[in-house]
Amino acid sequence: MLTDLRFAARSLWRRPLLTGAVGLTLALGIGANAAVFSLIDALMLRPFPVPGVERLVMIYETLPAWGADRIPVAVPRFLVWREQEEVFQQVEAHLPWQATVTGLQQSIRVQAASATPGFLGLLGARPALGRLLTPSDLDDGATPAAVLSHAFWIRHLSADPQIVGDTINLNGRSYEIAGVAQPGFEFPRQCDIWLPLRFSSAQLTRRDARGLGVAARLAEGVSRSRAQAALDVLAAGWAEEYPESDRGRGAKVVELSQAVVHPGAPPFLSIFQAAVVIVLLVACVNVAGLLLVRGSERAQELSLRQALGARRGRLLRQLMIENALLALIGAAWALPLAWAALEVLRQTIPPRIRRFVVGWDQVGLDWRTAAFAAAVGLAAVVVFGLLPAISSSRASFREILNRSTRTASRRMSGRRLLVTAEVALTLTLLIAAGLAVQGTQRIVSQDQGYRPQGLLTLQTELPGWKYRQEEQQSRLYQQLLDSLAALPSVELAAAVNFLPASNSGWTRAFEVEGNPPTDARRWPTASYRVASSDYFRTLDIDLMEGRTFRPGMEAEARPVAVVSARMAQTAWPQGDPLGKRFRVRDGEWLTVIGVVGDVRHSWEETTPTATFYVPLQQSPSAQMSLALRVRKDPLEVLPAVRTKFRELDSDLPIFQARSQSTSLSEHIYPVSAAAGLMSVFGAIALLLSLVGIYGVMAYTVSSRSQEFGIRMALGASARSVLRSSLISALSLVVVGLVIGLPMAWGLGRLMESYLFGIVELNAGAYLAFTLSLALAAWVAAYIPSKRILKVDPSEALRAE
Repeated sequence: MLTDLRFAARSLWRRPLLTGAVGLTLALGIGANAAVFSLIDALMLRPFPVPGVERLVMIYETLPAWGADRIPVAVPRFLVWREQEEVFQQVEAHLPWQATVTGLQQSIRVQAASATPGFLGLLGARPALGRLLTPSDLDDGATPAAVLSHAFWIRHLSADPQIVGDTINLNGRSYEIAGVAQPGFEFPRQCDIWLPLRFSSAQLTRRDARGLGVAARLAEGVSRSRAQAALDVLAAGWAEEYPESDRGRGAKVVELSQAVVHPGAPPFLSIFQAAVVIVLLVACVNVAGLLLVRGSERAQELSLRQALGARRGRLLRQLMIENALLALIGAAWALPLAWAALEVLRQTIPPRIRRFVVGWDQVGLDWRTAAFAAAVGLAAVVVFGLLPAISSSRASFREILNRSTRTASRRMSGRRLLVTAEVALTLTLLIAAGLAVQGTQRIVSQDQGYRPQGLLTLQTELPGWKYRQEEQQSRLYQQLLDSLAALPSVELAAAVNFLPASNSGWTRAFEVEGNPPTDARRWPTASYRVASSDYFRTLDIDLMEGRTFRPGMEAEARPVAVVSARMAQTAWPQGDPLGKRFRVRDGEWLTVIGVVGDVRHSWEETTPTATFYVPLQQSPSAQMSLALRVRKDPLEVLPAVRTKFRELDSDLPIFQARSQSTSLSEHIYPVSAAAGLMSVFGAIALLLSLVGIYGVMAYTVSSRSQEFGIRMALGASARSVLRSSLISALSLVVVGLVIGLPMAWGLGRLMESYLFGIVELNAGAYLAFTLSLALAAWVAAYIPSKRILKVDPSEALRAE
């Protein structure tokens, strides 16, 4: 074996061009697969790496009749689950919420969670400073304690090592800092502060107050299915004991590693996986072609060794060892390419999105990625290198001596088949990439219904311990908007509960006066927005009919609403909506005073969502988003805005401050990133395919030059020989295109079902990419074929 390895290394060293071509081709295919494997491994397989994670689960309530399978849990159910020691070793709970931290230079908004004492330890948290939560924190008279995340400690407290024992103010209440968690631990998603979870007497009995997240560790030897069966038995008993609150409800046990995965990740990653597999197949087909060329060049050497006594199995082993070395070379070169691809993703993903992607910190090269690259390389060369090795070791020495250039065309069948496969696979991936890019361009270029340029947006929340009354909230927001609108660079200022492209919103079921829903379970729905009087002018939303809200005039007036064009068409298809009334379920009647243009709140909307707006004076809310129409770079106005906030109330937080254009680009980032990756994969496949076509044609011209010379000596013109050669090559391309079209349609349907609203199948894309690939293939075949024009017939006759 050592002898074979040394011989294989020398053989590859003597052919640097061929070794480099095979290694680089494999590196492209393996590198793309390794990069996607690293994403899948970090984001789906190991998003929450803690010891014993295979026994950690999340438990949810379910309501199958409504299609809901992950509902937060009510306290009474959690307490009973906690007693199921035969299936659970430990059961803990947390209650996520948002809080305002005051007492700093600027009040800030943070993600907090109240948790049972064992929650942090269950999920693998360790203290970097101080301690975590303990049962003593729940004792009567205990000082309220808080544990900080490592990121919060660094970002807002300057990593002060003496911070333990100091106090921090949350929502007007003081807490003693008990400790700082280890770096990287921020469960639930991006949590900044953990507090002890106390249950009130009302919570202990209310079965309809659901808000807990429940995590558990399975007992030794207990499977998830067994735990699920135990909870199903409890749910069945509760349905009989508490029919009003528990009938139709159940429980669901989910592995922690799956519970934390974002629901949008699997569809995108599965599409990427399919794409890189196609890239790898194209690369392997190219490698098979190169190995066939190498086998043809070494046929005489191998047949001579066989004539001198070498067994065919011995030669086959030698060739496969050479192929294995090529695979390792390709895998070694693939790792830097995979690292570079992942680094580009790291640099281009917006920080705000990266912060909320569980497992992103684990994305990178490690021993798993290296082992995966090596395994893929070896498997690819074994599968696609076996046929060339068998073909090379098959011919006898007599056949080699008797072989002439006239039989060369019969030796090209394997390489022609590979070209056909390359074209089919490349067309599949090109069309898939084209569909993704088309979908992204459609989303980016579509009318948003408002003008995002020149908008500074931010969010704030009035401190609940100061502004409990709706009248106080409404008055303060009006003072804040008047103060901001008076800034020199600000044209208009407005408030709304949810801005477009914020990934947030409320939906309300409604009924139109005189036209109640026929099915009580299927009311029409519309997006619900609370907006100030200048909201439509600030965002530049068209007023189509009637009027919008007037400052101060709606507070004591009848309840009114402004509806979008889509809602007007849906609710009043046959008449004028102005003056008509509707109401949300169990709400008061709202009179329509105006109709405005449709606004796209999310890229996922294939058509704009029906929306209605109510005035801020009539439905004030503590938490609102502000939008400022400014005359210069929006972020340049932010310092002046912060000053106005401090002047009005130093406890008012500002968070998520950025331009609306930035919000929109971040909102569609997953779509644009998917299209970019698919384009890269398509470009790699196209390059490999064209190189394969070029190589086959170059080898054909080289091996058949004597045949072409003889044909020209017998009267055929050089151009006719060139034309026949090109027709022969393009016939392979046409066959590949015919095979590739149904494959591309299948992958397109898969993308359409997974990425609904992004990808839409259309004949134009299929036709355009088919013709483009055919043209590129013709150019790749024509360039080497021009050598036929330089063949000298007299030299061919002398050689024959």
